[in-house]
Amino acid sequence: MIKNIEQKSEIVKDGADAISGIISCINPIFSTVPLLTFAINRVIGLISEKDIIKRIRKLEIKLKEKLITPDQFKEKVGKLTEHNRYVVSNNLNNILLSCIPETVDLYIEVLIDLIMQQDNNNYEELCEIINKLNVNDIKLLKMIKQYQNNGIREYYNKSIESDKKMLEKNGEIKKQNIRIDAENKKTNGIKKLRLTEFHDRNIRCENKTIFWLDFCKTFDLETPEMGIALIYKAKEDDGSETMNWAYIVRSFVKLNNLGIIVSDYTTTVGTTSNLNIDRFHITLFGELILEYV
Repeated sequence: MIKNIEQKSEIVKDGADAISGIISCINPIFSTVPLLTFAINRVIGLISEKDIIKRIRKLEIKLKEKLITPDQFKEKVGKLTEHNRYVVSNNLNNILLSCIPETVDLYIEVLIDLIMQQDNNNYEELCEIINKLNVNDIKLLKMIKQYQNNGIREYYNKSIESDKKMLEKNGEIKKQNIRIDAENKKTNGIKKLRLTEFHDRNIRCENKTIFWLDFCKTFDLETPEMGIALIYKAKEDDGSETMNWAYIVRSFVKLNNLGIIVSDYTTTVGTTSNLNIDRFHITLFGELILEYV
């Protein structure tokens, strides 16, 4: 019994020494931020002290970049609501323990904005999204941002020209027309929507809509359909096979599910694939996260 007590005492002492060692290596003001010390305490023994210190220092660097003093940061943490305390605590735990190195800077920056701008719910959503991203998802986001800056828009422009010709020929272009029932009836709290007619759904949003074939041309991929790249290996210029595009296509599916992009696909005779993408659109959440990438 006495031996067990002594062993437990040593464990507690080792834990306390570890926390003290970590705190001594970072800004002293952080030792007075309970949420931060609690997060450190939770991951002691699960990850190396060196990695914990490295990620806390990244937090310091991001605060300096945003011209936020440690005292200002501490003050905002102290004013967190009960809900936001749990949100910040859980995300700090993810940053210190589980998120991959490629997302650490992104994750920390969004978490700081969540703390400093507590009346904006967008940052909580972004933290949840970032926690689910892997290295290939980050790569795809960077590719999308690169496309926005200097991507080929051949098929995008062809779509615009096609609409102009249709307008000249028919005098109008029918658009999708959805209206809310005037009676304002509700089903499970959602107003009923009614599609009044069958219309051509040809949505384009400037700098938010990317045609799949334009994306392929920009990044030198030769495939008529996105799904093909998930079924067959692509070939490099030297003839060797690669799965690189299979990872990217898988990330497309994931970004769709996370609400970062929305895809429109081409309907075909016979079977129809939800990976036969004609174009995809960057959502409001996609725009927000691309600001940080």
